[in-house]
Amino acid sequence: MSPLQKYTVTDKNVMPWTEKYPTVLNYLSKINSYRERAATDLYLYCEWAEKTPDELLAMKSSFENLEAEKLLDKFVYTKLKFPETRKWQITMKVRGFYRANYRSLASSAGKMEYPPPKAQRVLSKEKRRKFFGNCYSPRDEALVMAASCTALALETLSLLRWYHFEEDWQHQEIPHISVPPELLKGHGKGKYRGVRQETFLTPEAKAIFIKYREWFSKTFKHTWTEDDYVFLSTKRNIGEPITRSVMAVRMKRLSERSGVSWSIHDGRRIVQTALENVSTSSNWIKKVKGRKVSGEEAPYSKPLIEQLRAKYRLALEDLEFLHEKSPVVDEKKLRSQMLLDLAKVSGFGSEQLKKLEDALQRAKDPDVAIEEFRKLKDNAESQRLQKTPKQQPKHIIVKGDAELLKKLDDGYSLVESLDEDKFLMKL
Repeated sequence: MSPLQKYTVTDKNVMPWTEKYPTVLNYLSKINSYRERAATDLYLYCEWAEKTPDELLAMKSSFENLEAEKLLDKFVYTKLKFPETRKWQITMKVRGFYRANYRSLASSAGKMEYPPPKAQRVLSKEKRRKFFGNCYSPRDEALVMAASCTALALETLSLLRWYHFEEDWQHQEIPHISVPPELLKGHGKGKYRGVRQETFLTPEAKAIFIKYREWFSKTFKHTWTEDDYVFLSTKRNIGEPITRSVMAVRMKRLSERSGVSWSIHDGRRIVQTALENVSTSSNWIKKVKGRKVSGEEAPYSKPLIEQLRAKYRLALEDLEFLHEKSPVVDEKKLRSQMLLDLAKVSGFGSEQLKKLEDALQRAKDPDVAIEEFRKLKDNAESQRLQKTPKQQPKHIIVKGDAELLKKLDDGYSLVESLDEDKFLMKL
């Protein structure tokens, strides 16, 4: 047992133990996924109880025999090395083991409340940038981007191929990824039949994916095909798809290097929160996360995909994190300053500028401030016109001696006399 190993057996080395017990194989054959984890949990229970799987079944020899139930109850209330969440999972696997071998336990046996989840907060953009900045290769950068914006699960990412991307994805602003049921929870069986995951890449994630493809092609002389797995090994077995365990290790190493605790599952929470912030319906969020949606049509139609894409576009503000956004501009303050500058250029005096500044501070809306500016400007123009005498025409025609004398007093001179007591004058 490795000094870093928490338990005496792991998902990687438990399967040879299961082959010794047909009852365990029978139980595992009825599980759709994560058989290794189920086998590990059953092994840990047997180890705690110091019994083989067959001996556990023998404890439930009849309906009246309650030894098996009492043992499971003891497991629940005994303080163990397992976290409470793992203890809950083990009790579920033990009950399933008995049920699969037609010796169901009483419904109250091993009953425990699922431990409440720890308060989880969405990782800030600053921490996501720090995490991303510790990637050593474009492959890992693409992995982090996929984890942060697609809501794809760890197992799904390890099986993702390029043909799951829409045909012209490199020319789409927000590329669509459609994942078939076989790659999702439940593997398309039972109630998960027909379930697909319809998700997307952000524009900045698309750019990182294109960069990764170009780098891998140039570095390893690799020609990409639509059938290729997306995430390939860059060390041993170059070009081979990396497993989900390797992906998990890569994320763990990045967490250690960056000092930021983050897993692929945390990325699913980021996507959900971003979509909730733009009022996306719960069914649409389930579709993006690859969860069962009651009463849905399968496969999803193109118009519905476009509706999902439009909603996803609204969430980009929370999903993209590589570049800091420009600080939000105070529109009222900016427009008020522009109006004051315009007033100075227009010749407003200090008294008028003070009145305008006071009015702008009182205004609750920039449009109200503009109206205040217009009123002051019109008032100033009116006062200017009142003070400025009207410009006199150079040549005029007056009639009568009285009008003639008046214009002479105004500075006009007589040019010539016209017919019918009229006179042409000039200034």
